[in-house]
Amino acid sequence: MLGIGLAMGMAQGGCADEGSTTAEPSASAAKVEPTGEAVPEATKCPEARVPLATRLGAKITETCEAAAAKPDERDPEIDRRLRGHWRGEYDGDSSGPVSFQAELEASDGTISGSTTEPNTFSYVYGYSELEAGLTGDAYASGRVVLLKTYRTGSATHSVLYVGTLDEAGRRIEGHWRLGAARGTFWLTKD
Repeated sequence: MLGIGLAMGMAQGGCADEGSTTAEPSASAAKVEPTGEAVPEATKCPEARVPLATRLGAKITETCEAAAAKPDERDPEIDRRLRGHWRGEYDGDSSGPVSFQAELEASDGTISGSTTEPNTFSYVYGYSELEAGLTGDAYASGRVVLLKTYRTGSATHSVLYVGTLDEAGRRIEGHWRLGAARGTFWLTKD
């Protein structure tokens, strides 16, 4: 949302010319950034391939640096617990719970793997099962973050899963999100 607001602000103010890095805001240009900060008289237009933190300013840079200074720790034991075959289900839409299986690998807190599930998508024809790739991160706190990207027929979207691995390392429970759609999920290790 912040990026959209900034893009709209640039569109209102515009750049003086293609090669210029400053813009003279028009009379109708907003005088306040989406962050609540005042817009200076001349606004710097982003150049191609300028890092996001540079374009968005010190506020974002401070937030990123603070997060980098206190990363969530990784734990080799979590990696060991996550490796293997898992079964579970996700729920949250009108079709009811959908069972799925996952094969996970983990190393230094980085997760990779794949899933299979029955095809419940009305727009994917000719497939009885849907396959997806998994990437993500695992943390010493037990937090598990997975991005599931479908790769069957016309199903190519990604779903974010955020959950917690239990103390025994045998069950993950949490929530999934795809745009405005949300739901719950659980996985149990075989």
